[in-house]
Amino acid sequence: MPPTNPEILSVEEALTRFHDRWAGTSAEVFGRGRLDDGRTSYAWLTEPLRRGPVLDLACGDGAALQLLADRGLPAVGIDNNAAELAAAAERGLPGVELVQGDLRELPFPDARFEAVICHMALMLVPGPERVAAEIARVLAPGGVLRVVLNRRPRESAPAVADYLKGLRAITAEHGPTIDYPTTTWDAELARALLPGWKVDAREMILRTALPVEEAGHFLTVSYYSSGLLDEAGSAALAPVIRDVVEAHAVDGVLHWELPLLGLEARKPF
Repeated sequence: MPPTNPEILSVEEALTRFHDRWAGTSAEVFGRGRLDDGRTSYAWLTEPLRRGPVLDLACGDGAALQLLADRGLPAVGIDNNAAELAAAAERGLPGVELVQGDLRELPFPDARFEAVICHMALMLVPGPERVAAEIARVLAPGGVLRVVLNRRPRESAPAVADYLKGLRAITAEHGPTIDYPTTTWDAELARALLPGWKVDAREMILRTALPVEEAGHFLTVSYYSSGLLDEAGSAALAPVIRDVVEAHAVDGVLHWELPLLGLEARKPF
């Protein structure tokens, strides 16, 4: 069947629409999962940091900023979405400044920050060269960049693979299609964009145990494509979610696995 909605969205437009509709849900999705060491991906990102100020790129509703504020580290969160920043402001975090802006044109002076962090966003920003140059500019000598990214393994976990297969069929018919950047952030790209920096990478799996009654909302907001479906698309997605739950849930729990990549890059003195 030919697409009934051939709309193609730039990644910027897709992100705006998604976060306007679902502000705060990214933190909900990632905050309930755990890595093999028992930490959240936000904790992995922030716990090694000892000095501020810290810059949180694409800070969303402030989940990582919350952890920094709890430890008394001064921080600045920047995001392009007003709804997410409003959600972050509601946390009332002491020592935290919130700024609306573009990661490719950071409105900060050179060498202002001791650390820069970013959770699940760098791979979504077109122009990685510009982002890397801005990070290098605002990070102080000896400062550290810590990033959590998505990772595409050869084989996804069965439940994830089945959901994505069904979701692709739904979006092919109902749209919208998202024009994602083609560049993949990984250790090799980081070393190329940040020459002379010490770059380390860690492959991680984020595991979430979902009660089946919560699976529909969780799966919908876990991916931009499903979170942007219209009413007809959402109705078509419902049996896909039901089939995934019936095929993979055990004792009323769906075990969801997301492959992640953690990067740390240290700027030379």
